[in-house]
Amino acid sequence: LIFTPNRKTKQQINRSRPQHHKMRVILALFFVFSLAICENLFSSEGKLMKYPTKPIEGEHRLLQFSHFHAEWIPIELLDAIIDGNLSENLENQISKEALQILKKEDGRHYGPGYVDVTDEFMEESKEKEEENAEEFFRDTIPAYPTPNPSNYPLLGKLFKLASASDLKKTVVDMSNLVTRYFKSSMSAKAPALVQEKVVAIVKAAKATDIQVSLFKNNGFDQPNVVAIIPAKKSSTHSQEVLVIGGHLDSVVQGSGPDGRAPGADDDASGSSIALETFKLLVSSGWRGSRPVHFMWYAAEEGGLLGSKQIAKAYKNKGVNVYGMLQLEMCGYQLNPSPVVTVLNDPNPAFAAWSKTLIKSYLPLLGNNVTLKESHCGYGCSDHNSFDDVGYPAGIISESGPYDSGLNPYMHSTKDTADRLNFEAMVTFVRVALAWVVELSS
Repeated sequence: LIFTPNRKTKQQINRSRPQHHKMRVILALFFVFSLAICENLFSSEGKLMKYPTKPIEGEHRLLQFSHFHAEWIPIELLDAIIDGNLSENLENQISKEALQILKKEDGRHYGPGYVDVTDEFMEESKEKEEENAEEFFRDTIPAYPTPNPSNYPLLGKLFKLASASDLKKTVVDMSNLVTRYFKSSMSAKAPALVQEKVVAIVKAAKATDIQVSLFKNNGFDQPNVVAIIPAKKSSTHSQEVLVIGGHLDSVVQGSGPDGRAPGADDDASGSSIALETFKLLVSSGWRGSRPVHFMWYAAEEGGLLGSKQIAKAYKNKGVNVYGMLQLEMCGYQLNPSPVVTVLNDPNPAFAAWSKTLIKSYLPLLGNNVTLKESHCGYGCSDHNSFDDVGYPAGIISESGPYDSGLNPYMHSTKDTADRLNFEAMVTFVRVALAWVVELSS
């Protein structure tokens, strides 16, 4: 940075030199400090730091708590947190930051707060060779259309058909399962239940072109459920895929793997909204210009395990995901009027478009809907899995994970259907319908 006196007297110049010198010193220190940060965060090639070396003794899982912080966590510590038998000896084996996140003491109320990257470590030899650090600070989306409700008269009809009673039926059925925890002996019951409901919708509509399948995950017995509405036959955008869904698992820390974990809001609510959205589109015979992949993810509570595997599989196959929306905890509403919260990270551009969409449809959503925005944080929910591999992704919820309006009963046996507002959840169905139809145009 060069300072030019420009027609000053010698006396003026001499008076200004100390200030200029001080400014140069400050800028120099800032430059050195910035270099030090970059040196710590990145390797010489500009890629993310190497994962830490795997411990020799004992079974561990590699958990990533941010884009620059990962730790090997003893498997018995993870089990002890779920079982409620955490000892001081185990606590001393990991960092305080990791322990706070694992024990939900960091102020976050939903989402694991980490991503289990053990499989990546095994496959990629201790470092992410292909991922450049700048990809983790995305603020771009494809050329999404400007939302315009007048272009889609079908949506007004579908909005009226969205059923609070059907949402309640799905949430009650899912939360009546003893648990949906991915390590439980009953872990396969939740995906079987969701698949049964999806297949029933397809059969009722006689929609023979819709594919329904289970995506088997490596390392545990809980699969993802996937239902694909194909693009219309005349489409020139059939290779661009939309993904929308919620997670089907549940957890209650301290109850053991087979203990009661109803998870009505977290996330039977999001799963039911995805199912109701799917039902309305399929029963109407709608087909858009882009295929829509509805997904119900396994093992979100274990570190986004199910969504991580399917997002990576899509990336490896070269699937072009045009956009991904996560429906996470939407049923606990403190106010008579529904609140829809858009989380601004990890992709601010995606969040901005989502807010524009909701504002455009506010007069049609009904019930004096309030739109809010908040912060999600790393490992917040399944959309992070898609963002991590470079897909535009985002999330809507009842609240942010650090906000006071979030369900205080989550991750407890009190997260039950009787505490949810199903009329308010209808609003989320309408937002999901608008999101799908607008982006598949």
